[in-house]
Amino acid sequence: MAGGLGLTQDRYFSSQPIAISGRRILSAASQTALPSPLKIVAGALPTAYTDHGSMVQGRVEISVEINVESIDLGRIPTPHRFYISGQRGSIRGNLQEYQPAMVDLATGGDGTPTTASGYSQVYIGGVLGNERRLLVFDDFDIDYANNGFRWDQYWWTTPNAQCAGSFTLAEEKAQTVVPIEYQLLVFSVSGINRLLEMRAINYA
Repeated sequence: MAGGLGLTQDRYFSSQPIAISGRRILSAASQTALPSPLKIVAGALPTAYTDHGSMVQGRVEISVEINVESIDLGRIPTPHRFYISGQRGSIRGNLQEYQPAMVDLATGGDGTPTTASGYSQVYIGGVLGNERRLLVFDDFDIDYANNGFRWDQYWWTTPNAQCAGSFTLAEEKAQTVVPIEYQLLVFSVSGINRLLEMRAINYA
């Protein structure tokens, strides 16, 4: 019996290089508009956004989970349709810069700890964080001019995210890091409840 060749592992976009990227988190008041669709660069952050600083290994985990249930019909119950029974999402990472501003962000603040004579302070516990707009962007190490890569950046954004205010000091390779986690809240687009938006920013 003759055998055939299976599918190869050739890349679909064979002309595009593989991007190795790190991510960074920006946040702002929930009603803040997204910046113009241009690459975000150091020293020229979007107005009204707070930079969460360097992330451990450039990693920010982004997840959206949709739960489904089936409508079972028949003498032998068999799925005929599925419906969404719930959804949730989160954005989490480890803040690498161990500063009062980062502790304030991780506990649900806006990154501006209270200052007094001789010290800064952050109260922890007892309240949930404010709703914030999040903007996570991938900082590619390749570009169009040198590598032919079509996209300047990928953006992951939501106008409604809330930090639970939980706080942990963690160790990562002998350095102190501050874990942070935002829960994604719903926003409506054309009558559909969404949790996250992804934008691919064209090369300039």
